[in-house]
This record gives sequence, C-alpha cells and structure tokens, in this order.
Amino acid sequence: MGLDRLIFPVMGRVKSIKTLGQLAEKNTKKAGSSIQSAEEDRKIAAKAKIKEINQINNMTEKQKIKFIEGK
Repeated sequence: MGLDRLIFPVMGRVKSIKTLGQLAEKNTKKAGSSIQSAEEDRKIAAKAKIKEINQINNMTEKQKIKFIEGK
C-alpha cells in the first residue's frame, strides 16, 4: 500500500515524457541551451582538427619537432 502511493504520483508527473532523452532535452531547453547532435559534434571536431593542422603548417621545423615530442 505504501509503495503504490509512492510510485503512482511520480508516474503521473512525467506522463507526457516517453524517454529519458526527451526528459533531458526538455530540462536542457528550460536551462536555455540545446543538446548538440552527433553531426554537430563531428563538425566541431573537424573544425578543431583543421585549426590544429593549420597551426602545425605555420610552424618552423624546430617548432614541429618540439610539438611532436610534446605529444
């Protein structure tokens, strides 16, 4: 009897949410930001890689060696 009282009110509150992902997205939107998709993550990673390649291309030979040894 005590368990029924505990479970059913909680279920009623999240009735419109079907998955945890939807709940997370709803809460994120309330906070004022959006969840990035996998495609957006790949684009950001690609831009960072291009930036790193450009920085390496602009280095002198000594700087490149130092950079490689540091990794």
